[in-house]
Amino acid sequence: MPVYLFEDILEPLKKDEEPKLRSMETEFWPVNLSEARNMGLADEWIDKVIQKGKRQVLVIRRLVAKSDASAKLKTGDVLLAVNGQVLTTFKEIEAITQSEGDKSLELTVLRKQNIVNVSVSTVLLNGLGTDRIVFWAGAHFQNTHRAVAQLGIVSEGVYCSRWHYGSPAHKYGLRATWWLLEVNGIPTPDLDTFLSTVKDFPDNTFVRAKLVGLQDKVGVITIKMDLTYYPTYTLTREGRSWIYRRIYPAVKSSESNEAK
Repeated sequence: MPVYLFEDILEPLKKDEEPKLRSMETEFWPVNLSEARNMGLADEWIDKVIQKGKRQVLVIRRLVAKSDASAKLKTGDVLLAVNGQVLTTFKEIEAITQSEGDKSLELTVLRKQNIVNVSVSTVLLNGLGTDRIVFWAGAHFQNTHRAVAQLGIVSEGVYCSRWHYGSPAHKYGLRATWWLLEVNGIPTPDLDTFLSTVKDFPDNTFVRAKLVGLQDKVGVITIKMDLTYYPTYTLTREGRSWIYRRIYPAVKSSESNEAK
């Protein structure tokens, strides 16, 4: 890999500063000018690209779900310019995204043979990732993390990222890459709501869960609780430590409810 890919990270680290990386939340793909012409790109823009010494333009291939870009741009849009500058390479896109800071970028795109101007906000990224997990019925639930959002799909619910063999989740068909939308008819749009809904379900009772997958396929399953071997607990990152808290069944008074 060329070194320039890491410069935005290395330079702040040399100064003992936290790297600040911004993203347009858009994935591009290069296409040659002959393909772009077939998509309706006018000779005027083709000449501008050639004047830069390039023979390609960038097409939007994917958008990060729930981002400003996903609301204003569309897959298949041909990027022509950013802030009035004709850009044709990934490096140029990265450079202007970083240099403009938290300012919106003014994009000129070709969409269905029409020139469209769109203002898009960038996002400040960090490397922290997931900071809270709820373990319930032998499955891990969390807020939808960035790697999933980059697929372009995020449903309203808590995301199942893992399940354990032999658990109720395994036995009754709850799998990873599904969002849990409702429990016993109660919507679970976030971790707090989900935890407050499931924390008091007693052992050996049946719970109805409504799910949706990556292809928007909706399903309903029934899970029998097994709190003896699969209690409900949370893992939360606090500083540089992960804190374990058992929710249900409650711990005995002689036991500690928190552990690093």
